[in-house]
Amino acid sequence: MLTWLGWARMEEADRNFARAFELLDKAAALAPEHQGVELSRAVLHGRMQNYDKALAILDGMKRPDGEHSFGSDELMEKGRLLDKIGRYDEAFAAYDESKRLARTATGNAYLDAPANELFGRLKGFFQNGRLGFTPRARVRTDGPQPLFILGFPRSGTTLVEQTLTAHPRICAGDELPFINEITQIMPRMLNSPLAYPEALAELWMGDQHEALDNVRDYYLQRVRQLGILTEGAAWFTDKMPLNETHLGLIALLFPQAPLILVLRHPLDVVLSVFSNHLTHGFFLQLRT
Repeated sequence: MLTWLGWARMEEADRNFARAFELLDKAAALAPEHQGVELSRAVLHGRMQNYDKALAILDGMKRPDGEHSFGSDELMEKGRLLDKIGRYDEAFAAYDESKRLARTATGNAYLDAPANELFGRLKGFFQNGRLGFTPRARVRTDGPQPLFILGFPRSGTTLVEQTLTAHPRICAGDELPFINEITQIMPRMLNSPLAYPEALAELWMGDQHEALDNVRDYYLQRVRQLGILTEGAAWFTDKMPLNETHLGLIALLFPQAPLILVLRHPLDVVLSVFSNHLTHGFFLQLRT
């Protein structure tokens, strides 16, 4: 059943709606009234703008014990459908309850104290005076280089990437986790007892003066291993959300890399994040 369901979701993402319905029927034959199958059926009708039909499916879903109860995912989808037909207060209430259920189910909540602690340390370390004499990685010219698209989730970074990668010399990297990955392994790579970003102080030691070249090469190697680089490309995009948190590190690793910052009205961004299940940024998406 999960194979048919997963296949149907891929067809839906590719806008092959008729084929997606066929595959959902196969999944439903194996697991009648399965919550995931019915939710996917509602999503499909929503994609086809059959909003009343989609809402009817959600409202008719039952738990195994026969009682009706929306889960977090069902409420999130219901909120999006209600938003499409202009029932905004009901949509917002559905989003709010969806987030509450997600917090209850996962035990997660916004980690504001760790977030503020990290941001304070980053602001304290990456100062003009310190960066003025901090070594930087040399620029490599033997392969495609990163082009960073920065912006909060739901700000429009995907649209910018799609526009840029229509050019034959720019290939799409999508959301590459390697900058954040480097922040986790930086102390080990620099043989430092300190955490990131303080571990970068090791760069001022004579035997670590060129260490960022190795860190830069680690990033580029991880990109090559993904197989995203295309023949003739000079650039690849990296639009990982919240990379802007590590602009100081990016400046040290890729001092000539283009940076594109996408800005959208904060109210639009917050509402859009609230209407989606995201996993970025200290569980910020679970906050109300």
